[in-house]
Amino acid sequence: MQLLVNKAFQVAEQFDSKKWVKHIVSLDPYFVGYSVGPQTVGDRCESTLRKEHKLLQEYTNALKKKGVNTERFTYTRSNDSDDNRGR
Repeated sequence: MQLLVNKAFQVAEQFDSKKWVKHIVSLDPYFVGYSVGPQTVGDRCESTLRKEHKLLQEYTNALKKKGVNTERFTYTRSNDSDDNRGR
């Protein structure tokens, strides 16, 4: 992933462009059937999402420190609707 961040920096620097870091996740980690399984499975998914969110925030901050105009968004998708909401 660090290679991707470095490349994003190079492109942004070369073209003076803005970078958008997007995290696309399910609104509810239990929507894919984890509710019938052990609680630990859903909890693990939730923990993974938190770790990914933190990691992407760190990458966003690293690009900002290098002077790149960067924004991070998390898009959630509800299982029972087709709309996407940025947060």
